[in-house]
Amino acid sequence: MSSMRDKVAALSAKLSGKKKKRGGGDASSTAKRSKSDADPSARYLANPLTAPIVQRWHAYFRSRLATPPRVFVGPKTGWRGVAKLAARRVNGRVLLGLFAPGTHDVVTSASTSAAHAPALNTAIKAVEAALAEERIYANGAAEGDGSVSYVGLAHESTTDRVQVVVVVNGDDAAPARRVRARLEGRGWLHSFFAHLNPVSRHDNAIYGRGGPETWRPLPQGTCANFACTAGQCVQEAPLGVGLFFAPACFRQANLAQFAEIVRAIQKAVPKNARVVELYGGVATIGAHLLERAARVRCSDENPWNAACVDLLKQGLDEALAEKLSYETAPAAVVARRGDLAHADVIVVDPPRKGLCADVLKALLRPAPKPRKLVYVSCGFDALQRDLAALVAGRWRLDRVEGHVLFPGADHVETLAVLDEGG
Repeated sequence: MSSMRDKVAALSAKLSGKKKKRGGGDASSTAKRSKSDADPSARYLANPLTAPIVQRWHAYFRSRLATPPRVFVGPKTGWRGVAKLAARRVNGRVLLGLFAPGTHDVVTSASTSAAHAPALNTAIKAVEAALAEERIYANGAAEGDGSVSYVGLAHESTTDRVQVVVVVNGDDAAPARRVRARLEGRGWLHSFFAHLNPVSRHDNAIYGRGGPETWRPLPQGTCANFACTAGQCVQEAPLGVGLFFAPACFRQANLAQFAEIVRAIQKAVPKNARVVELYGGVATIGAHLLERAARVRCSDENPWNAACVDLLKQGLDEALAEKLSYETAPAAVVARRGDLAHADVIVVDPPRKGLCADVLKALLRPAPKPRKLVYVSCGFDALQRDLAALVAGRWRLDRVEGHVLFPGADHVETLAVLDEGG
C-alpha cells in the first residue's frame, strides 16, 4: 500500500514540476516544500510564505492597493490548540490521526505533531492506550464498523489541560464511559464528553447536528438547553477577555495568531461606534471591541454559543457587559431584518464559502450614513468573489493584511477593511 502511495506521490510531483516549467515560473518564485509531501499541512513549513495561495494573495492585492500588504506568520510549532482526529486500528494498535490524502486510512499517530501544544500530544497517547480494548475501525473496514469513530481534543493554555470528546458511533455512551474510567486521575484532563453521532454515509460531520441529548459530560452531568457550565468549557483569554468554548462551539485552532487579527480590528473600529457582528461565534471578535464601541451586537446560528457568551459577560465589568448583546440567528436572518443599515461598523467572519447572498445584498443597499466593513476571511476564492461585488457596488478597499494560521499548509487568512461610499 505504501509502495503504491509513494509511486502516486512521485508521479504527482513529476507532473507538477512539468506544469511549473511550462508556466515559466522561475526558481525564486517556486514554493519551497518541506520534506514531508505526504502531509499537505506541513508541505510549506520550511517557509510558509512560499505557499502558492500566499503568492496568489500578493498578486491579487498588489494590483488593488497603493501599498503592498503584508502577510504575518507566527510560531511554526506548538500553535495548534484543537484537533479532531479519526480513530483507527492499524496492525493491532489504535491510532488517532488524520486521514492520508485521498483515503479514509490513518497511517500515523498524531501524537508526535510539532504543531500541537505539547499537552495535546500527551493526551493523544493516553487516549490511544485507553481505546485499546474498544471496538475501533480498522483501515478499510466496512462503513459503520466500530464503536468509536473520532476523538476531539481542545487545549486550555491557561491551565495546560486538555478537554477530550469521544465520538461514539451509536446512541450508547458506554464505550466513552470506559475510556473515561481509564483516564481517571490524569493531571492533564480538563473535562471529558461522549458525543453520540452514528456514522452515516449521508453526513460526514465529525460532530453531529443533534441536540443537547447527544452530548454527555462524563463521569456525570448534562448539557441541557445547549448550555455547558463554566467548568465544562475551555477558557481562553489571549487578549485579556475571558472567552468560553463549549465542545460544540467553533474555536480557532491557532488562537494566538488569530488574536493578532483581533488586535488589528480593534484599531480599525472608531470610538463610540455601533458594531454589528455576523458569524460571531462566542463573540470571539466582538467582545474585544467593547472598550471602543458604544455597543456590540453579535449573532451566530450555533445554539451552543449563547450560554458561552453569558459566561463571558459574567466576567466583564458591568458597564462593558451592558454594551454586548447576543442572538442565536443565522447571518441571513439578521441581514434581511435590516440590522446592517444602522450600524457604523459591520464585522463578518464567515465560513470558507464566504458571505451568504442576503448579507451581500444588505451591504449593497444604501444606508443612512457611510459604514465601515471589517471582513475576516478564511476562504480566499470566496473573498475575491465578495470583494468584486462590494467594490463594484458601494465599497472601497482601504487596507488588507494576511495571516498564516496554519503554518505549512496552503492557506491564508485575510483581514480586509472597507469603507462605504468610495
